[in-house]
Amino acid sequence: MLKAGYAQEVITPPTGVGLAGYFNERPNTGMYDDLLVKVVALEIDGKRTALVTLELCSITKVMFDAIKARVDGEFGEGLYENLLICATHTHTGPKYLNKPQQENEVTQYAFDMTVDSVVRALKRAFMNLLPAELEAAKVFNNPYGFVRRYWMTSGDIVTNPGWRNPGIDKPECDYDRTINILAVRQCGRIAALICNIANHGDTIGGNLVSADWYGRFTQEIQHELKCSLPVLVLDDASGNINHFDFRQEINQTGYHEAVRVGRGYARIVLDALPALEPIAADELRIRNSTVTIPHRRLTDAEVAEAQHILDTVPDIKKEGAAYDLPIAIGIRGPALLRQTGSGLQGQEHPFPRLPPDGHRDREGSGLHFAPRRALQRHFRSDPQGEPLQIHFRGGTGPVAFRLRAHEGVFRTGRLRSPAGHRHRGPRGRRSDHRRGRQKHLRHSTQEVKRGLL
Repeated sequence: MLKAGYAQEVITPPTGVGLAGYFNERPNTGMYDDLLVKVVALEIDGKRTALVTLELCSITKVMFDAIKARVDGEFGEGLYENLLICATHTHTGPKYLNKPQQENEVTQYAFDMTVDSVVRALKRAFMNLLPAELEAAKVFNNPYGFVRRYWMTSGDIVTNPGWRNPGIDKPECDYDRTINILAVRQCGRIAALICNIANHGDTIGGNLVSADWYGRFTQEIQHELKCSLPVLVLDDASGNINHFDFRQEINQTGYHEAVRVGRGYARIVLDALPALEPIAADELRIRNSTVTIPHRRLTDAEVAEAQHILDTVPDIKKEGAAYDLPIAIGIRGPALLRQTGSGLQGQEHPFPRLPPDGHRDREGSGLHFAPRRALQRHFRSDPQGEPLQIHFRGGTGPVAFRLRAHEGVFRTGRLRSPAGHRHRGPRGRRSDHRRGRQKHLRHSTQEVKRGLL
């Protein structure tokens, strides 16, 4: 006989704890809504498992190890290997380092509180086990998710190319738009919902804590069904899927967007509930495995090339940060690279500075340029550093580049080299700014987006 139980705990960090998901520091200044750890425990013939979701951007190995140690101590060895633990991937949740000690006392408190909350929720969920039945449904409808990499008419592939960009040809690919729904029914009612949806949790920005659209999704379902039933979202593979619809020119960043997307998904799930069908739950099988993704090994020549770029690109004078510069103006590429790339050498700010509030919108989405080899050097010196995704669209000829790193994988790819910008010199000669690596930025009006996966 199947039994199921549920519990949740609040894991909202104190004010001042930094938020995860962007390259700039974002100490939180309050919250829109609480973050939760949610647990649905299942048992068949004495064999137990549980689905555990934390409203965080990610879960570090250090946090996994801390949870395992506590679970082994409370339940004995064996249960931890039967657990499915995941993060929803909200970009307005706390940032925890993959180190035994967090960066300050208040962040350490929040980290320890989160681990404690997981254990408390597990204990209560198993205490709450009652006979249950499972039902399932699925619907092929995800109107709020969009592939964020596009083929351009120029032949390039660009991430987040900008609203109503006339150069967009088509998305790089399509994705599985299926929304899967698993319902736990007890005492004749739906007692819990587990939903599998593909979309990024990055609709808000700013410095306030929020569960993002996952929280608004849960609230809308609870409001419609008139009870505080547990609703878990298991984020489907969505590294390059977000909510930005570039066919429209509307403000799609802010808490209002989390509400719109969350309520939209809730409506889809609620409309699918009449289609739920019973599924057999006679046996519990649990399998798990570990997948290791190696970091790229950089050669001495690659590191030397990065150093050469930093040493030879001239400085420019510019008031403010480089993200204030429009791409379309004729500032020479290497000079811009030098201004922002030099920050990679420092310990305090290993990546180019971004706006201090971390807010993303149409008007100022934050430009950032840096020599690709210099960024590769960062991964060589700190192979266990935070996973990074950073995309550039820039024109510095042979060093025009796009690079990505995610889950320890670092890849670079050259863009098409733009034609040299030629003009008449002081004596009527044609001067070519290819000399001395002084190439102009490729003219473009598109802003460069930033974000962590």
